[in-house]
Formats: sequence, structure tokens, C-alpha cells
Amino acid sequence: MGIAIWMLFPFLLFAQLPSGLSEIPVYVSFEIVDAPSTVKAGEIFNITVRADIKEKWHLYSIAPIKIDGPKPNATTFSSGSNNITITGDITEDDPEISYDPNFDVNLGWHSNSVEFVIPVALRPTLEGEQDFAIDVRFQACDDRSCLAPRTEPIEGSIILAGVADNPFTDFSNAKAASQGIDIATLDDTDAPIDDYRGSGFLSFLWIAITAGFAAL
Repeated sequence: MGIAIWMLFPFLLFAQLPSGLSEIPVYVSFEIVDAPSTVKAGEIFNITVRADIKEKWHLYSIAPIKIDGPKPNATTFSSGSNNITITGDITEDDPEISYDPNFDVNLGWHSNSVEFVIPVALRPTLEGEQDFAIDVRFQACDDRSCLAPRTEPIEGSIILAGVADNPFTDFSNAKAASQGIDIATLDDTDAPIDDYRGSGFLSFLWIAITAGFAAL
């Protein structure tokens, strides 16, 4: 009987949590703020994505972070659906270079808001109105802790009118859409994570089950 109670303890613990704690707090939000309404299939064009960052939090630059030891996740973008691909270098507003007490080193980050310009193309075999998604992988930190890195889709739509004269054809990096599923993970061991609220219900459940067996 005692063993059964211990095995059920993680589920009982979650059931007693206030409902608000099961919700994922949003400290950084992304949206497409500029994109053409119509392009040709296979034509390379730019979309502008803005990140809005809550007060006291910051978002790391897209520049690779090359430091020894624990390090945060740089912001990265990738194809979120198989009809679109990123075709070149992404640019961003100039990041602030400041001392990060979480990692004891100067790092580049953004506060309040930042815009990224992403060159993309849609498959030349497509036509009509097309929905697409770009995935962003990011990590939010304040001056005391970091949230778990997470990946979110940024969705948009565009009308294709004809085919470009010299269409872009390398879609090897395009991937299937996540279909709106939050694919935040806790497998990034290169950053000290002090707040696992960004992991979602399933990750919390797995941690709770593991803790229950550890108690046994």
C-alpha cells in the first residue's frame, strides 16, 4: 500500500498545483510584421519577424555563442513547414553587448524588442495561397536565471502568382510543420536551467514520475 501511494505521489502533487502554474508563461513572443502579400513560387523574398520581450528578460543574439563551459542558446531560425526554406543569412538589430551574471561573461542579447530579417523561398511547384511556418529556437534569461530553451512556430500565409524565372530549388532544409505542438525540450544540458516552467505538462509529468521512483 505504501509503495502504491509513493508511485501515485507525482500525480497527486500535480493535481494539487494551482491551475495557473500549469500554464507556460510567455516572456518572449514572436510575430511576422512585414512580408509581401504576393510573390512568385521559388522567388527569394524577405520576411521580418519581431520579438517582443518582457521587462527584465532578454533574448540572445543569433550569433553563435563560443564560450567554454555552460552557455545559453543563441536564437536560431529554421524551416517550420516543408513548403518553405531559408535561403541565406539572417540579419538582426544590433545586439547589446553586456555582462551576463548567469555565465560570468559578456554576451550579445536583446531587450524589449528586436527584429530579424529572414530570406526565404517557397517551392516552385506550388501555387495559390500558401500557409507556412518558420521555427524559432530561443532561450530567455533575466539577471538571475534562465528558462529552458524552447522552439516555437511563427506562422504566416502568402499568395503565389506564377513561377520565378530562376527559382530557388534547394529545399533540403525544409521540414514538416509541427502543427502547433509545443516542442519545448529539457534536453539542452549546456545551460543552467533554474526555471522549468517552459517545458510544458509532459516534461513536468516525466520529472514528477522520475522523482517518484527516486523516492522509492
